[in-house]
Amino acid sequence: MQEKILNESARFPASVNNFGAALVHISAGRFRYTQVVGVLKTCRDFPWVDLVREQRQVERWWQSLESHLDLDIAEKFFKIHYRRSYPPSYC
Repeated sequence: MQEKILNESARFPASVNNFGAALVHISAGRFRYTQVVGVLKTCRDFPWVDLVREQRQVERWWQSLESHLDLDIAEKFFKIHYRRSYPPSYC
């Protein structure tokens, strides 16, 4: 029984690494598209900030905390993903 538990627990680090890699790839894709949207808004003189959308994003984010994510981790992640950007200076 103990050997079975050891064998199963040996898989956990690999699973954690897989989740970490997935988060990195998802974040990279999100930032790529965020940058494209920023360029499009700037080049077409659209408003840079959409406060209604931002508020919805914040509400969705805090609702997702119901999954029992550690609050410190959640706040750090939130600051990275939802910090306000500034318009690019090129078109």
